[in-house]
Amino acid sequence: MAACRDLYNTALEDRRTLWKAHRKSTGFTDQSKYLPKLKSQPDESLHGVNAQVLQDVLHRLDKAFAAFFRRCKEGAKKKGYPRFKARHRYNSFTYPQYPSGAVVVETKKRHDLLRLHKVGDVPIMLHRPVEGTIKTCAIVRDVGRWYAVLTTENGAAPAPVPLGPGTKAVGVDLGLTHLLMLSTGGAVGNPRLFRKSEAKVRRFGRRLSRTERRSMNRGKARVRLAKAHQKVREQRRDFVHKTAKTLVDEFDVVAFERLKVRNMVKNRHLSKSISDAGWGQLVSVTASKAEGAGKTVVLVEPAGTTIECSVCGTAVPKPLSERTHSCPSCGLVMDRDLNAARNVLRWGMALLSEASHSEQPAGSVPSRVGREPPEHTPVEMRPLAGGHSAPGQVASSKQEATDFSRW
Repeated sequence: MAACRDLYNTALEDRRTLWKAHRKSTGFTDQSKYLPKLKSQPDESLHGVNAQVLQDVLHRLDKAFAAFFRRCKEGAKKKGYPRFKARHRYNSFTYPQYPSGAVVVETKKRHDLLRLHKVGDVPIMLHRPVEGTIKTCAIVRDVGRWYAVLTTENGAAPAPVPLGPGTKAVGVDLGLTHLLMLSTGGAVGNPRLFRKSEAKVRRFGRRLSRTERRSMNRGKARVRLAKAHQKVREQRRDFVHKTAKTLVDEFDVVAFERLKVRNMVKNRHLSKSISDAGWGQLVSVTASKAEGAGKTVVLVEPAGTTIECSVCGTAVPKPLSERTHSCPSCGLVMDRDLNAARNVLRWGMALLSEASHSEQPAGSVPSRVGREPPEHTPVEMRPLAGGHSAPGQVASSKQEATDFSRW
């Protein structure tokens, strides 16, 4: 890990220096030519690292610069120039070609083995059978834990479940009082995982702030705080995966609002609660799981879902504090979130109907989870040509579930 980090920083410094001195840029091809020279130096630690791992480090830097130039071209406010990696900010390395460099050896003992070139045999807990053809192997460090992340190729996705009169569809309204309100009337409570651990996180944060910089006690306090955050993160991920599995197994079509969470967290009164809810992660995981099950996820614009009456379509404005929808035209009285969920379902099915007649090519949606497992892959999307007053996008999704009657 240290050798890879040093190579990353050295390659970044080389690019910076060359540009400042001569206004010239360099890339992966030019820098990779010097790897044999660096490895041959007696005082270098690179000779103990697999060559493909080192090349992947340069590829990682090249991708960082490509993203930086793309943001500059788009005129983004934050360009994100690549930064030097500190000791605790470089936590993974990758063997890009399996089985060249890394091989999984299944044994009949308690632990299987991961054979890493120039590292040796590492005991691993293979928590589930590997499906498909392994393409890459990444070694990831996460707060004292080590993971081997295997990227596999499983072939083409299964055929989508045909949509017809018997299609089981559900609209989902994302909220804070209830994390999910379903158009069927069921609801999933908000677990508020960070709120439950907030006192512990604050206590560890205060202890960290009182320690002296670069001291042993500061390192221990930093790890304690990181583990507290790690526990909340893993609890949320477990809850999201189970909820998404239930949705996909129970329904053929799941309609969500396409919320702009990054803009919503600018509200300083609700930002912590919105981040704790994990709406974006839930939508992304549900779409990922549905992809392998042939199910469909629909994303609709959220504007008007709460205001419009789900029966007659009359606009009924109401403040956020008012939790009941009461329509003066048709007399409908119900929970505002349930009304919104039914609107989401109605608009989502309209989008699906339009998409089925559209001849436009499929696009792609990027994964929302930079740190999630490789199961979070891009989802197929079909852009629409027009339609309802609340246009959206159509995506496919994937995986498992249980009965919603318990909610």
